[in-house]
Amino acid sequence: MKKQICLFMAMAMGWGLAAWGQLITNYLPKTYNNSPEHVNSQLFDNGMNVGIGTTLPQEKFDVASGNIRTAGRFISMQPPGTEPLTVLSDTKVNNLNADLLDGWHASDFASAIHQHSDMVSGNGAAGRVTFWSNSSILAGSSMLFWLDDLERLGIGTSAPEAQMHIYNCAGNAGILLHESHLSLHGTNVNTRWNMNNEQGHLKFNWVMNGNTVNVLKIIGGAQNGTLEVNGSLKTGRIFMSQGATSGYVMTCMPNGQAVWKSPQSITGWEVSGSRVFKTTGSASIGTDAGHGKLNIATEGTPGIILEASLPAGAYGYGFLSKVNTPNVKVLAVENNGTEKMVLWGDGRLQIDNVIHAAEIEVKVNVWQDAVFDPDYPLMSLEELRSYIQKNKHLPDVPDEATVMRDGIAVGEMNSILLKKVEELTLYILDLEAEIQKLKR
Repeated sequence: MKKQICLFMAMAMGWGLAAWGQLITNYLPKTYNNSPEHVNSQLFDNGMNVGIGTTLPQEKFDVASGNIRTAGRFISMQPPGTEPLTVLSDTKVNNLNADLLDGWHASDFASAIHQHSDMVSGNGAAGRVTFWSNSSILAGSSMLFWLDDLERLGIGTSAPEAQMHIYNCAGNAGILLHESHLSLHGTNVNTRWNMNNEQGHLKFNWVMNGNTVNVLKIIGGAQNGTLEVNGSLKTGRIFMSQGATSGYVMTCMPNGQAVWKSPQSITGWEVSGSRVFKTTGSASIGTDAGHGKLNIATEGTPGIILEASLPAGAYGYGFLSKVNTPNVKVLAVENNGTEKMVLWGDGRLQIDNVIHAAEIEVKVNVWQDAVFDPDYPLMSLEELRSYIQKNKHLPDVPDEATVMRDGIAVGEMNSILLKKVEELTLYILDLEAEIQKLKR
């Protein structure tokens, strides 16, 4: 009988070992595919916490991966006012009913807020973003304003005109950048402006397709206020007060720095009383290739404009040239290397083209009224005929070769022509007298 009992127990133990298989400590066993054999499940119990998919559960029930799904509800036994659910994630949570997340029903919040000292109280202002102060009271006097319909945020203003509008009325910095940068770009994100504070220097960089170009830099520190521009600078006015002194001129140093200096310290400049003038070299405007003391190059606009406004009876100069010799060309006009107009120092005007004028006044030294004097030696018609046949021109009138070579003096020529008209008048009067004699 004892042998039968021992044999039965041995068989039972063998069956048991076969049924449980090779189990691991702390894993809860399970059966598999309707087999009497037990294997390790995904449940791990370390005596304090239970984990699924982890051997290091941190909470009473810890799921290492995957989701938890229920057809019912999660019921928390926490007392009112204690958060029953905490979401530790940076991912946005959607479709989550927050009615009980704070431990209170929405209908109970109004009464509970007056019953618990750890709840927030107070009244916010319409349109203002409220804050929780240290006294657990909503601060309704913040300077943050939100327009929900326009999706605009105002700081210091209740009427923001952009998505973020900062209105600084307290004298403080609107935006403070500490070793960081502000990036501005439009619809094309590959091109943008970066503004950053680099070791106390304000830099504006232009970024295109990953390539950065420093365009503008305002240096602080020992060189406070220094402006560096990588490119051209276009401005209506530059004001430099440092080193400025009455009578000083601005000059460029070898390192490219513009400074105010005394004219006496600059080669070629002289000072006489209140006048500052340059004694050597030349000056050019609009060109770097000139041959005179002052060279001005212009394209479509006047090179020099002289404007003078004087009271009635007064006079002045728009342009004054002082010379001490008649052979100085006070004003000359060249066209492709040929002088077309010259104003000489003695007042002579030489023009190699046509003059268009409404009226020209010519001053002369002699006029021909002497022709009508009784003793005027009028040439007879026979003498006149003989002179013309010989010289091919009237008496006192220059010949063709002389005119082609030297030209004519307008005043002198008008006087000669008047003399010929007056002589012709005398010839007509003499012929009239002879005709009257013949009639009688």
